[in-house]
Amino acid sequence: PGRDLAPTLTSDELTLVFARNRKLWISRRQNITEAFGKAEPLADSVNSEANREDPSITGDGLLLVFSSARENGGKASEIWLSERKSLDEPF
Repeated sequence: PGRDLAPTLTSDELTLVFARNRKLWISRRQNITEAFGKAEPLADSVNSEANREDPSITGDGLLLVFSSARENGGKASEIWLSERKSLDEPF
């Protein structure tokens, strides 16, 4: 495992996104009275070899914003945006 950092929830509290081991992870549940399901890393279209951190998801769960180390190994970070058209699609 590792430390789970910067958790963020959708407004309905059914989707949770967080950072773990330089990648972004997602977990879902059917209703707010049950526990979240098994966390899964987001797709390679979001995660890469660069450090991904500080996720924030919009209330509707369709837009994900996060910071990342530059792909070329520089010290600066970049802000990334990942959008999906429906909750059934991956980021």
